[in-house]
Amino acid sequence: MIGGRRGNLAPVAFRATAHVDRLARRAYGFSRVEARKATVLLVDDDDQVREALSDDLAAAGYEVAAAATGEEALRRLRAGPRPCALLLDLLMPGMDGAELLAKVRSEEGLAGLPVIVLTGLASSKLKGLLGAEAVLVKPFESAELFREIDRVCGRG
Repeated sequence: MIGGRRGNLAPVAFRATAHVDRLARRAYGFSRVEARKATVLLVDDDDQVREALSDDLAAAGYEVAAAATGEEALRRLRAGPRPCALLLDLLMPGMDGAELLAKVRSEEGLAGLPVIVLTGLASSKLKGLLGAEAVLVKPFESAELFREIDRVCGRG
């Protein structure tokens, strides 16, 4: 009920959805109706970074699974289903991103998984050293991440 009266809220819901779609198109270049629906596994030990990126990715239409540690990510990858891309922070306690990437590359069912490294380390050599499909240096623009995901997942 709005204003104490019962009525059809469909026009209100439609206007709200249309407004969100306009905002999404302005911010991300597409609307939720045109959502990408690629599934990604985001691995970052920083709760705030993980939450912010998950929200941005979900708002842009991606399905997001998240892990706070390399160990958790490896368990999720082994258990399935396989995401179309692994978004990986390098500097994490325990199993760091480089170690996780090495394990992923050495496992038969995971070796071909596209990896996008998200790091605060600025080096043009990281991509080649790690064997990742892309390296984005934090801070980066969400649109840049979306383009890389679309590219490695065959949607761009």
